[in-house]
Amino acid sequence: MSDHRRPRIVRLIPAQDHCVVEYCRRSGVTLAEQKKLLALLGKRAALHELRSNSPPRAPRFR
Repeated sequence: MSDHRRPRIVRLIPAQDHCVVEYCRRSGVTLAEQKKLLALLGKRAALHELRSNSPPRAPRFR
């Protein structure tokens, strides 16, 4: 029987553990913008830095 009141241990991703190239590929950032982000942030960056420095996402039309 499991105790549902016991808190789960959640493994948090460290702040500097996000790959800039992977983020750009997932979010649809152009190659030129990807190069700018790599020059600005390096290969790995915090997620809040990636989101604040990347261009706005393109709208997805149905």
